[in-house]
Amino acid sequence: MSNLRLSPELQQIVEARHRDPFAVLGRHIEHGQALVRALLPRAEQVTIAEGGHAMYRLEGSDIFEWRGDPATVPDRYRLIWRDD
Repeated sequence: MSNLRLSPELQQIVEARHRDPFAVLGRHIEHGQALVRALLPRAEQVTIAEGGHAMYRLEGSDIFEWRGDPATVPDRYRLIWRDD
């Protein structure tokens, strides 16, 4: 799967070529906001259990993201997803 809209770093994740995928995936703080990223092939819908935050799919990929208030998602969180 190739998507020119993905950053080179995310494209490496999709192609399983990234040296440190958890530097990109998981929960991170970026510009004062929490960023949660997950690679979930075949998922149709993904929600962060703590807070019920819906994640959105990056177009043309199996990567889901959520951005928001860091206080609403703990360091250790759970994902709920529905497969196709």
